[in-house]
Amino acid sequence: MIKPGTVVTSPHTRIVFERTSAESDGALLRFEETYQVGPQRPPMHIHATQTERFTVLSGLLGVRVGRQTNTLVAGEVVEVAPGTPHTLWNAGDPRC
Repeated sequence: MIKPGTVVTSPHTRIVFERTSAESDGALLRFEETYQVGPQRPPMHIHATQTERFTVLSGLLGVRVGRQTNTLVAGEVVEVAPGTPHTLWNAGDPRC
């Protein structure tokens, strides 16, 4: 079972779990995810019943929510309503 402090890595992402649904009676899953710059991204997907919120800590975050695509900077937040198709990626300059 995933616990706070658990780290999961792949070639393009790193996830550090901060709070799990087991600790919050299913109310919250909170983690920090770092994406490598590049074209890699999760496929467009939906969550049937959960709201998903992304807060940019640093860099540039590309997000597509429904038919809208935006680039967010540090401090900006986007919230995705249940049932809304979405994806995200590191929109930083690959030359940096």
